[in-house]
Amino acid sequence: MSKVEEILVLSPHLDDAVFSCCDHIMDWQKKAQVLVVTIFTRFGNKSSILRNNIRLSESGFSSPQEQEKKRKKEDELAITKLKVNFLHLDFADAGYRTFREKPLYPGSSLFSGKVSHHDGLLASKLEKALKPFKEFDQVVIPLGVGGNIDHVLTRKAAKKIFDQNKAMYYMDYPYALKLRNWSLAEVLKLISKRKSIKPMSDKKREILEIYSSQIPLLFPKKISNYPEVILT
Repeated sequence: MSKVEEILVLSPHLDDAVFSCCDHIMDWQKKAQVLVVTIFTRFGNKSSILRNNIRLSESGFSSPQEQEKKRKKEDELAITKLKVNFLHLDFADAGYRTFREKPLYPGSSLFSGKVSHHDGLLASKLEKALKPFKEFDQVVIPLGVGGNIDHVLTRKAAKKIFDQNKAMYYMDYPYALKLRNWSLAEVLKLISKRKSIKPMSDKKREILEIYSSQIPLLFPKKISNYPEVILT
């Protein structure tokens, strides 16, 4: 009996895989075993960071603990609807990481693409956590559009651990919807690489609605009808 192909999808946060790869995942799972590994799923015990407190309030949460519990539940429900396996690694979200009780990424630095040297140990731990998955037949990695620190850390760790002949890269949504989030290198990669493009299905739109805490923040008016793009 031939071995069933195994596909690993790396999701920095509790929505990235579904926002960026949902229709592809539904297609892949028809012929392969798909595992979604979400990395930065812990929000800490408290937040002294104004940006996080504002986002907590906008999302209707009273605490980071409540936010973590709700968002994990949303992700579990969404991934279950996709009929694939999932794993949460529980690394701390960049917005909650601190050094000497001060935010590691204050203000817009969270989207600068510049990883703090204080995250060096975390990067090493992330590489170690991903090594058990290196025998997967294919790995799907965030391109890092938008410069979110956790997306960049995920991409860098994956490039070190996984055979790049097995690697595919996805456009990070909703960041990819804004031209200002694209670097020249990312644009050139998008132009030059082979691509798999899927228009948004009704099923994906239905699954996106499960992320009820995030949709109002990411799509204040309505969910954009954007295509998924995977660089192969």
